[in-house]
Amino acid sequence: MDVPILSKAAHGLCITSCSMQNCGTGNCQKRKGRPTCICYRCAKGGGNIPLAAFVKG
Repeated sequence: MDVPILSKAAHGLCITSCSMQNCGTGNCQKRKGRPTCICYRCAKGGGNIPLAAFVKG
């Protein structure tokens, strides 16, 4: 995310999503040109989730 306030919101959503997947933390990164939530320190499961999955309207 290039806009600071949206970047912080996306980061918060990413951390929330990762914690729901039993992961310790998460970070937003560009993968294949798309913003993606990367989860770290996962007990079981976890992985990479495209941020578009959160923003569907």
